[in-house]
Amino acid sequence: MPQSTSAPDKPLTLTRTRWEDTGIRFFPFHVVLGVSLAIPIFIFMRKSMADPDIWWHFRNAQYLLAHHRFPLVDEYSFTAAGASWLPHEWLSEVFYYFAFRVAGLRGVFFLALALIEAIMLGLFYIAYRKSGDIKNSFLATAFAVLLATVSIGPRTLLFGWLCMLVLLNLLRKLEDGEEIRIWVIPALFCLWVNLHGSWLMGMVVFGIVIASGLVEGSWGQLDAVRWAPRQLRRLLITAGASLGALFANPCGYRIVFYPFDLAFRQKMGINHVDEWMSIDFHTPRGKLALIFLLTIILLAVLSPRRWKLNELLFVFLGLYMSLTYVRLLFLGALLITPILASHIKLLPPYQKEIDKPALNCVILTTALVFLLIKTPGPAQLENKITSVYPVRAVEYMKSHSIRGRMLNEYLWGGYLIWNNPDLPVFIDGRADIFDHTGVFKDYMAAVSIQDSFAILDKYHVNLVLVSPGSATSYLLKNNSGWNIKYQDDMSVLFEKR
Repeated sequence: MPQSTSAPDKPLTLTRTRWEDTGIRFFPFHVVLGVSLAIPIFIFMRKSMADPDIWWHFRNAQYLLAHHRFPLVDEYSFTAAGASWLPHEWLSEVFYYFAFRVAGLRGVFFLALALIEAIMLGLFYIAYRKSGDIKNSFLATAFAVLLATVSIGPRTLLFGWLCMLVLLNLLRKLEDGEEIRIWVIPALFCLWVNLHGSWLMGMVVFGIVIASGLVEGSWGQLDAVRWAPRQLRRLLITAGASLGALFANPCGYRIVFYPFDLAFRQKMGINHVDEWMSIDFHTPRGKLALIFLLTIILLAVLSPRRWKLNELLFVFLGLYMSLTYVRLLFLGALLITPILASHIKLLPPYQKEIDKPALNCVILTTALVFLLIKTPGPAQLENKITSVYPVRAVEYMKSHSIRGRMLNEYLWGGYLIWNNPDLPVFIDGRADIFDHTGVFKDYMAAVSIQDSFAILDKYHVNLVLVSPGSATSYLLKNNSGWNIKYQDDMSVLFEKR
């Protein structure tokens, strides 16, 4: 009896309905990933509105717009009054001040949120363009978001990191052989120097890209390709033009040299301000940085993809800066994330055929509803400020016309400058002028109760505003020469008898 023969198996193919194709177009997977990055940034931002420096940035911008000239000497403190001051972040200050004038604290919240979202989503884009792998780019960027929490908040630094992101994308295009308008780079540095002093790191990054093309060869897993003479000439001219563009600022060479002043002269600020400390691996953020470091080591050992010389130098720079200064974990994330994305293969590649537009739609709708519900109102933002600053003490001092020479906590100085401008502060977040004048050193001696009364006498201090649990508070409570003028759970105001 003859056996029946069956047709050979055909490969299984997935066919899509017209609705599914439309759904993918309107609810694409990469948008879902982008929103998945945006949500945690939004959550972190809700908790990080109380940046101590934003207040004196407001005051600087207010002064500029009211007097049509830059504040070039200190007018906010009695300890460094008249000391030279550089408006090295003036343009960022104006943007934040306008946001505040238009919509109050909500305006500041939305501006800072827009900046950090643009940076992280832009980083996601660069990682994807470099690696061609949307899923692993998302994974690398999600880790970068965690590292970036060190600078989430209304900070002028965010404008600097946004400029860094633009530079990295331009350099990526250059590396990939895409045509770019090379004049954009000097224009970027001209803008950057007026926004924030982090332009110096941009120059270092640009220099690394140029230097990496001066040699050619292969060493183990490392490759380098020499620039063509025409390319190198264009890059060197662009670098020279970028250096020249830095001097297009209100104070010329002084603002250009400011980052070097910070690095080599402002020792008290570098040694005592938390964000300038080296990474502490005992903290959650330190453990994240350690995971970041170990991941890079594993990639170097296990990844089959070869390394480019500029990638290796970016990793060295990013790790050095991140581990040396907590503040620069953000920079490390910007430099290393695209490289990380191109080496890791922890997730399978994206397949359009198995995309689920209905699920994408549900996720996007849920995210939108969450954002609408959780967006903080003015009262919530004010409550956040009240939980961090001596709001009620300031109201008391204003209502009772308290005047004098007051020692205040470092992190409260900016708030006092903006909210009680008639009472000059002892110190605030403008660490440079207080470092140069010796005030910062005296302040540290006073609050560490090493030589408190001598410092108070030196500056003729008759008022002290500190937190109730501070060492200074304990010292003055147990000294008959001082009495408590006002106290609440956030602050205590002492007056000299």
